[in-house]
Parts: sequence; structure tokens; C-alpha cells
Amino acid sequence: MNVSKDNINNIVESIEKLTAGQIFDLVTELEEKWGVKADAVAAAPAASGDGSKAEEKSVFQLVLDSAGAKKVNVIKALRAIKSELSLMEAKKIADADGTVIGEFSKEDAEKHQKALVDAGAKASVK
Repeated sequence: MNVSKDNINNIVESIEKLTAGQIFDLVTELEEKWGVKADAVAAAPAASGDGSKAEEKSVFQLVLDSAGAKKVNVIKALRAIKSELSLMEAKKIADADGTVIGEFSKEDAEKHQKALVDAGAKASVK
């Protein structure tokens, strides 16, 4: 999906008009949809500006780059990775290339990536 800068600006302008309660509801909905927590992103270690070595990354995104020809197997793998996904939610993820499935530890992300690849998908860990 290719989103233009104008589309992003329109989204930001729409969010600016929301009340604090509406923003809370939006964040909660996105957390549930994507299986992530906003506080996990906020708590991620930032690279220090004093020239010292940055802390090692501990949270990795698992991205479904393409479901491939064996979409049914990929949907099954998605539901095994995220048991809270309904069949329709897993199908939507499989139909959309470049979808972030969730954030995992390095080991779990690599394990889930292997499961998706074994099912016929192209997946990456970022």
C-alpha cells in the first residue's frame, strides 16, 4: 500500500481534532488490531547521543511481505502465531502485502518468520 504525504497529513490533521478520550479509544483500537502496546514503543531504548554504544534492540517487527500462492496455509500460520485473530482478520492480513503482524522478541520473531516461510509466505523481521 502506497500512502502519499498528503494522505498522512490529512490523517494527522484529523487526529489533531480529536479529544483526549477519542485519542485514547483510537490507541486502544490500534493496539488490539495490531497486537501491540503503545507503551512498549515508548519504552524502547533510544540511542544515546553521547557517542556510547547504543543498547541492543529487544523488540522486532514481524512483517508479512507476501502471502504467496499457498494463502490458506499462511492464514493458518498467522492464526497459530496470533491466536486472537479471527479467520477474517487473518485473511485481511494475508491479502495485504507489507503488513506488520506484531512485535516480538528476536527469537520469537525468527521462529514465526520461519513458520510463515514454511507455509509459503515471504516474511521479514525488522
